[in-house]
Amino acid sequence: MTLLEAGGSLDAAEMREFFRIIVEQANQTRGLISNLLEAGRIGTGTLAVAPEPTGVAELVKPARRAFLSGGQRHEILIDLPTGLSRVMADRRRIVQVLGNLFANAARYGLESSPIRVSAAPEQLHVAVSVSDEGRGVAREQLPHLFRMRVRNGEVLSEGHGLGLAICKGLVEAHGGRIRVASAGPGRGTTFTFTIPAAAESGGAASSDPAATPLPDSGRE
Repeated sequence: MTLLEAGGSLDAAEMREFFRIIVEQANQTRGLISNLLEAGRIGTGTLAVAPEPTGVAELVKPARRAFLSGGQRHEILIDLPTGLSRVMADRRRIVQVLGNLFANAARYGLESSPIRVSAAPEQLHVAVSVSDEGRGVAREQLPHLFRMRVRNGEVLSEGHGLGLAICKGLVEAHGGRIRVASAGPGRGTTFTFTIPAAAESGGAASSDPAATPLPDSGRE
């Protein structure tokens, strides 16, 4: 039975629930198509990024807003140090990386457990970490999480779906690297990616005035 056929017999609450399901499934389908397109660009070497000096907080905050707007129960707890260098980032792409990492943390984390975001200087880069309190990953599985192969024009992913493979491709397109650490099953996972620090004309890294610790509530 379609919604149109049943429309006359449904009350307002049932109608809202049907529309919620339709929107949710449409968003999932759109996300899948987007991931397949991105994976195809990465696999064929046609992915392009346009980095510009950006504060890390300017990347984390919109990614958090988008994540929470989807009705997620996990809080995003952000801890960015004062004076953190700005980075050379294509904002849309790095927000996408963070969104994928948040979604992965929510999928494999304990229900309603917090997701933590932190950042720190790392040589000529800034390292951004996303940590969860979930089921963790066995040591032997860690090297396989980001693998993606293209065979006969078909994108194949090894690990936790296309999301992590796309994160790897986007981060590497910026000249950074992504890594994962876990103390083992049941002990959570931390994904860390690096982005080149932005430099002023004098050669010193420019600082991010918005990089200050945010309230633990994680909500705006």
